[in-house]
Amino acid sequence: SLRVIWRILSPKPIPIDPENWQAKLANNIHWILYLLMVLMPLSGWIASSAAGFPMSFFGLFPLPAIAPTSERLEGFFFAVHGIAGKLLILSLLLHLAGALQRHFVRHDGTMGRMWF
Repeated sequence: SLRVIWRILSPKPIPIDPENWQAKLANNIHWILYLLMVLMPLSGWIASSAAGFPMSFFGLFPLPAIAPTSERLEGFFFAVHGIAGKLLILSLLLHLAGALQRHFVRHDGTMGRMWF
């Protein structure tokens, strides 16, 4: 994904003390965000395939079914999709809170680096 390429090419923010609980939380949130960026579309695709819904990539081209039609799979993966969505929102809010804390409390220039 483009986000992964951007992550590899862009410099990391100024590190916080790695033993600090905030640094550990930030690192975990980043990994959770990457996991959810994969889990959300994949679980939706599997659930939709199991429900027999046709899928397309932003209306550009059709996607093949990647799961057999199954009510059990459909229910499970739509539940995974829903839970992953809630976790994604929570993770984004925590990420935003961390960015705002670095900008307004630590004044370390992280927000400026992110914008320009």
